[in-house]
Amino acid sequence: AVAAMLVGGCGRKGRQDRALAASLCFTLCLISPCPASSFLSPQAVWSGKNEEAMFRCQGMAGLRRLFLPWSARGPGSVLRGSMRGEEEPSSVRMVLPARIIRCPCCYGECSPYAAFCGKCGEPMLGDAKVGYWTVDEAKSQQISNYQLGTSSCGPCSVLNAVAMIGETPTLESTKKDLLDRLLSLVKKRECDEIGSRCRHHSLVSSSECSASLREYLVGRSCCGGGGTEAIMSVVEEVCPNVVGAAVHVGAEPVKASGSLREFLVRWMMEGASITMTFNRQQVWKHQTSQLAAAGKERTTETYPDSWHAQAICSVDLQTGDILTTNPIKILSVQDVEAWLPSEASLYLRGNEVLFHCKQDSDEVVKAIQWPSASWEDMQVKEQILSLRKLYPGERWNEAKDSWVKIPYAGTGENVGPCLRLFAPRQSEAGRRILASRDEQYRIMDNFLVP
Repeated sequence: AVAAMLVGGCGRKGRQDRALAASLCFTLCLISPCPASSFLSPQAVWSGKNEEAMFRCQGMAGLRRLFLPWSARGPGSVLRGSMRGEEEPSSVRMVLPARIIRCPCCYGECSPYAAFCGKCGEPMLGDAKVGYWTVDEAKSQQISNYQLGTSSCGPCSVLNAVAMIGETPTLESTKKDLLDRLLSLVKKRECDEIGSRCRHHSLVSSSECSASLREYLVGRSCCGGGGTEAIMSVVEEVCPNVVGAAVHVGAEPVKASGSLREFLVRWMMEGASITMTFNRQQVWKHQTSQLAAAGKERTTETYPDSWHAQAICSVDLQTGDILTTNPIKILSVQDVEAWLPSEASLYLRGNEVLFHCKQDSDEVVKAIQWPSASWEDMQVKEQILSLRKLYPGERWNEAKDSWVKIPYAGTGENVGPCLRLFAPRQSEAGRRILASRDEQYRIMDNFLVP
């Protein structure tokens, strides 16, 4: 514009050139430069949340300010701050509106008005999500327990994850082979296997079950879809273009808020689908504490006594919400970060435990040989014997509000909660998995490790 003013000719044509140049100059002064769509340097944008300047892409927010009255605009501020009567530093500028979205390519922050990401230059197409299925697609394509039966959440999550990356076998015979072999890994409750289905809410004094105390407890401990090594062996044999691995979460809290979201986004962007296996009792405790903090009490759903596996469909980069299958739910990433870490354990209702040893003497209980040392570490025998003293003889059914803690081995011995990754062999995620996993299909890319 300045060059046009300097070189503009004389006469009527020159005056028109200079008038146009002056108009352009005035307009450009009002438009906020966007580093994603121009060569101008990034501008510092004031963050009222943490009181520090951040470099963000403002996009076309300046065009909105063109039509605001001058009284509503102060130097270096916009309508949002001016209407509250707050003063803002002249060297920084508040984003209008304050909402920020993230780029689906590099995960960088951008204005909702930006045409291109200021970090990687990729087009911005609105609120970004990373993943595979929408809610409607999940409803129509997911495989659930209703289709495969009880204790089948593990195979359901694996089949959904394989489907998300487009690697479901095309031949019906191969598809059936994958399903049958995954279901063969499922270890159901011993009482379900023999048909007695004795659960705490249905037990009465006349209930009968042929499962011994050890069979019942070990069956509950191992209930699940099998360990990672067995699952990955089946998947990679039937679907040779798929590779997989697992991240063991453990019981330690996440290192920082948002680290789980970054983990999920990073792997999904590289082509992986992800499942998570978690302790439902941890979820229940977290939800109950949230209700208590809000001054409310839980009035529905009893304390669960199982673990669960779900496939993750997508992650909303703006809100951090996670969409899952079986059942289809939208979960807050902050909530998942709070309840996902857990030790490999499970609490069983006391009346179920005492029911399976009501004919046994204390000596028989003491003589039980456990499958691993973790049972001795948790002092399972001592818990049972103490409970029998509180509820002796025919009073066993009164122990329904008491608990016995046992090890959980449904994801493997001493593994506990885990995230499983599945990816096409030639994808970036597939290459990373092959380069970093050990013989047990475990990788150390743990979002909990600093």
